[in-house]
Amino acid sequence: TMHFKIVFLFLTIPVYLFSQNKKELKKSKIKTITEWTTVTQDGKETTYKETFTLFNPKGKMVEETHFGQDGTVKQKETVTFDAQRNKIEETHFETDLKKKEKLNYKLAYTYNSEGVKTEETEYDWNGHLIKKMLFSYNAEGYKVEKKTFNDKNVLISVKKYVYENYVKPE
Repeated sequence: TMHFKIVFLFLTIPVYLFSQNKKELKKSKIKTITEWTTVTQDGKETTYKETFTLFNPKGKMVEETHFGQDGTVKQKETVTFDAQRNKIEETHFETDLKKKEKLNYKLAYTYNSEGVKTEETEYDWNGHLIKKMLFSYNAEGYKVEKKTFNDKNVLISVKKYVYENYVKPE
Protein backbone atom coordinates (compact mmCIF):
# COMPACT_ATOMS: atom_id res chain seq x y z
CA THR A 1 0.00 0.00 0.00
CA MET A 2 1.48 3.30 -1.04
CA HIS A 3 0.54 6.51 0.76
CA PHE A 4 1.47 9.93 -0.41
CA LYS A 5 0.14 13.41 -0.10
CA ILE A 6 0.00 16.18 -2.66
CA VAL A 7 -1.07 19.61 -1.52
CA PHE A 8 -2.57 22.01 -4.06
CA LEU A 9 -3.03 25.65 -3.26
CA PHE A 10 -6.08 27.34 -4.71
CA LEU A 11 -5.56 31.06 -4.60
CA THR A 12 -7.72 34.00 -5.50
CA ILE A 13 -4.85 35.27 -7.67
CA PRO A 14 -2.27 33.40 -9.77
CA VAL A 15 0.00 31.00 -7.93
CA TYR A 16 3.23 32.68 -8.97
CA LEU A 17 2.37 35.71 -6.79
CA PHE A 18 1.91 33.64 -3.65
CA SER A 19 4.35 34.04 -0.80
CA GLN A 20 4.10 33.25 2.92
CA ASN A 21 5.62 36.68 3.54
CA LYS A 22 3.00 38.99 5.13
CA LYS A 23 4.13 41.96 3.01
CA GLU A 24 3.71 39.90 -0.13
CA LEU A 25 0.26 38.71 0.96
CA LYS A 26 -0.83 42.31 1.47
CA LYS A 27 0.79 43.55 -1.75
CA SER A 28 -0.66 40.68 -3.78
CA LYS A 29 -4.12 41.24 -2.25
CA ILE A 30 -4.58 37.53 -1.54
CA LYS A 31 -7.93 37.04 0.20
CA THR A 32 -8.00 33.29 0.74
CA ILE A 33 -5.85 30.18 0.50
CA THR A 34 -7.41 26.74 0.15
CA GLU A 35 -5.25 23.64 0.57
CA TRP A 36 -6.50 20.54 -1.23
CA THR A 37 -5.01 17.16 -0.36
CA THR A 38 -5.02 14.12 -2.62
CA VAL A 39 -4.37 10.79 -0.94
CA THR A 40 -3.71 7.69 -3.02
CA GLN A 41 -4.32 4.35 -1.38
CA ASP A 42 -4.53 1.01 -3.19
CA GLY A 43 -4.55 2.86 -6.51
CA LYS A 44 -7.57 5.01 -5.64
CA GLU A 45 -7.24 8.78 -5.35
CA THR A 46 -9.32 10.79 -2.90
CA THR A 47 -9.17 14.60 -2.87
CA TYR A 48 -10.51 16.77 -0.08
CA LYS A 49 -10.24 20.31 1.21
CA GLU A 50 -7.82 20.23 4.12
CA THR A 51 -7.48 23.89 5.10
CA PHE A 52 -9.17 27.19 4.25
CA THR A 53 -7.50 30.45 5.34
CA LEU A 54 -9.09 33.91 5.09
CA PHE A 55 -7.06 37.15 5.20
CA ASN A 56 -8.12 40.72 5.91
CA PRO A 57 -7.20 43.57 3.49
CA LYS A 58 -3.99 44.15 5.46
CA GLY A 59 -2.83 40.58 4.71
CA LYS A 60 -3.39 39.28 8.25
CA MET A 61 -4.98 35.88 8.82
CA VAL A 62 -8.45 36.33 10.32
CA GLU A 63 -9.80 32.79 10.00
CA GLU A 64 -8.34 29.33 9.44
CA THR A 65 -10.45 26.20 9.17
CA HIS A 66 -9.15 22.60 9.08
CA PHE A 67 -11.34 19.87 7.57
CA GLY A 68 -11.42 16.10 7.87
CA GLN A 69 -11.42 13.80 4.83
CA ASP A 70 -15.22 13.58 5.13
CA GLY A 71 -15.51 17.37 4.75
CA THR A 72 -16.45 18.12 8.34
CA VAL A 73 -14.77 20.93 10.26
CA LYS A 74 -12.12 19.61 12.66
CA GLN A 75 -10.69 22.89 13.96
CA LYS A 76 -11.27 26.58 13.40
CA GLU A 77 -9.33 29.63 14.56
CA THR A 78 -10.47 33.25 14.26
CA VAL A 79 -8.50 36.41 14.93
CA THR A 80 -9.81 39.95 15.47
CA PHE A 81 -7.74 43.13 15.11
CA ASP A 82 -8.35 46.68 16.33
CA ALA A 83 -8.00 49.85 14.22
CA GLN A 84 -4.28 50.00 15.09
CA ARG A 85 -3.83 46.47 13.64
CA ASN A 86 -3.23 44.91 17.07
CA LYS A 87 -4.55 41.39 17.60
CA ILE A 88 -7.22 41.81 20.28
CA GLU A 89 -8.93 38.40 20.24
CA GLU A 90 -8.16 34.87 19.14
CA THR A 91 -10.69 32.05 19.33
CA HIS A 92 -10.03 28.32 18.92
CA PHE A 93 -12.83 25.91 18.10
CA GLU A 94 -12.78 22.15 17.85
CA THR A 95 -15.48 19.85 16.57
CA ASP A 96 -16.91 17.36 19.04
CA LEU A 97 -17.98 13.80 18.25
CA LYS A 98 -21.48 14.99 17.28
CA LYS A 99 -19.88 17.14 14.54
CA LYS A 100 -20.79 20.34 16.39
CA GLU A 101 -18.38 23.24 16.55
CA LYS A 102 -17.59 24.33 20.09
CA LEU A 103 -15.35 27.02 21.49
CA ASN A 104 -12.30 25.38 22.96
CA TYR A 105 -10.68 28.53 24.34
CA LYS A 106 -10.34 32.26 23.68
CA LEU A 107 -7.44 34.65 24.12
CA ALA A 108 -7.94 38.39 24.62
CA TYR A 109 -5.17 40.97 24.32
CA THR A 110 -4.83 44.49 25.78
CA TYR A 111 -2.37 47.14 24.59
CA ASN A 112 -1.11 50.43 25.98
CA SER A 113 -1.32 53.75 24.09
CA GLU A 114 1.94 52.94 22.26
CA GLY A 115 0.47 49.69 20.92
CA VAL A 116 2.55 47.45 23.21
CA LYS A 117 0.83 44.33 24.59
CA THR A 118 0.31 44.69 28.34
CA GLU A 119 -2.13 41.86 29.06
CA GLU A 120 -3.11 38.48 27.65
CA THR A 121 -6.13 36.69 29.08
CA GLU A 122 -7.21 33.11 28.37
CA TYR A 123 -10.81 31.92 28.80
CA ASP A 124 -12.32 28.44 28.51
CA TRP A 125 -15.28 27.48 26.29
CA ASN A 126 -17.73 28.77 28.94
CA GLY A 127 -16.09 32.20 29.22
CA HIS A 128 -14.45 31.42 32.56
CA LEU A 129 -10.99 32.80 33.18
CA ILE A 130 -8.20 30.23 32.89
CA LYS A 131 -5.21 32.53 33.33
CA LYS A 132 -4.04 36.09 32.85
CA MET A 133 -0.58 37.34 31.94
CA LEU A 134 0.64 40.88 32.57
CA PHE A 135 3.68 42.25 30.71
CA SER A 136 6.09 44.97 31.92
CA TYR A 137 8.57 46.89 29.77
CA ASN A 138 11.55 49.13 30.46
CA ALA A 139 11.78 52.76 29.26
CA GLU A 140 13.24 51.60 25.93
CA GLY A 141 10.29 49.29 25.25
CA TYR A 142 11.97 45.96 25.95
CA LYS A 143 9.87 43.35 27.76
CA VAL A 144 11.35 42.85 31.24
CA GLU A 145 8.72 40.78 33.04
CA LYS A 146 5.72 38.53 32.52
CA LYS A 147 3.52 37.72 35.51
CA THR A 148 1.00 34.88 35.20
CA PHE A 149 -2.10 34.67 37.41
CA ASN A 150 -4.51 31.75 37.74
CA ASP A 151 -8.31 31.87 37.53
CA LYS A 152 -8.46 33.11 41.15
CA ASN A 153 -6.12 36.02 40.32
CA VAL A 154 -3.32 34.41 42.36
CA LEU A 155 0.21 34.96 41.03
CA ILE A 156 1.54 31.57 39.86
CA SER A 157 4.72 32.52 37.97
CA VAL A 158 7.03 35.39 37.13
CA LYS A 159 9.31 35.36 34.11
CA LYS A 160 12.15 37.91 33.94
CA TYR A 161 13.80 38.92 30.66
CA VAL A 162 17.49 39.83 30.76
CA TYR A 163 19.21 41.21 27.68
CA GLU A 164 22.93 40.45 27.28
CA ASN A 165 25.19 43.18 25.94
CA TYR A 166 22.38 45.66 26.41
CA VAL A 167 23.61 49.24 26.39
CA LYS A 168 21.12 51.74 27.77
CA PRO A 169 20.77 54.72 25.40
CA GLU A 170 22.32 57.96 26.68
